[in-house]
Amino acid sequence: MRRQIDPTVDCVFKAILGKEENKNLLIHFLNAILRRTGARRIVEVVIANPYNEREFLESKLSIVDVKATDREGRQYQIEVQRAIHAGLEARMLFTWSALYHGQLGKGQSFLHLRPVIAIWLLRKPLFPDLPAYHIPFGVYNLPHRLQLTDQMAIHVLQVPKWQASKGRPDARDRWMYFFKHGRDLDPAAPPTMLQTKEMTQAMNVLAGFSEKEKDYLLYEQRLEAERVELTWRELLEQATAALERERREKEREQQEKERERREKEQLLQEKEREYREKEQQLLKEMEHLQALLQQSGIDPKQSV
Repeated sequence: MRRQIDPTVDCVFKAILGKEENKNLLIHFLNAILRRTGARRIVEVVIANPYNEREFLESKLSIVDVKATDREGRQYQIEVQRAIHAGLEARMLFTWSALYHGQLGKGQSFLHLRPVIAIWLLRKPLFPDLPAYHIPFGVYNLPHRLQLTDQMAIHVLQVPKWQASKGRPDARDRWMYFFKHGRDLDPAAPPTMLQTKEMTQAMNVLAGFSEKEKDYLLYEQRLEAERVELTWRELLEQATAALERERREKEREQQEKERERREKEQLLQEKEREYREKEQQLLKEMEHLQALLQQSGIDPKQSV
């Protein structure tokens, strides 16, 4: 029986793009996503962290990516993210900056720095309100439309947002289709758009995880680790949200008490003002009465 294998599960993803024997797929993927053609095509890469089954067996967390360098020294980071969580944008920038910073050794000048290109495949949209599936980022001055440098590039691929174009599919479309619908693919009967040498090779990796018991157990283990991590993350988010609600409620109660205190204080001040006004009015009336008595020849201070 054919087992369904999702190519966005970390061990499968890295087997497709991070194995030395599949290095041609990594090159094909990079050229497809970055639209590299002609003289700009990537023809060779060195994988910095090739696929190693042990890293998945020993790691409980799904923090795995593919890192490679081309002949011109440009570095590539390809990562799949199956869940969206707080701080993901910061993590994207942090991991990019770590690679960029790590290029320089002691005594080297900034002229040795080469571009670092990060590609993030997201199984859930980071920007759900945007219809676009490919969102590239760089360092720009928006008012003047001025690029500070071309050495930074972060490409966000919102997999669920991808839709097949009406025209003839290109290599990027094939990869997006593969990662979006890979779990439901039958390698023995692929759709027409995936009937190419590279996509057949990628589907064979899925077939391997389905057919080989050892690989399938690894796949199931990674899914379980992902579920556990997601459960703890959701529990933490729920606890954080509950604490935030409690903080806001206490803050609201404190504000309500402060409002009541100010209202009472204002009411007291108003009563004191009314008392002083009445007191002043009474004094004026007494002074007026004394003046009338004095005009009549009566000394109001003299005892009766």
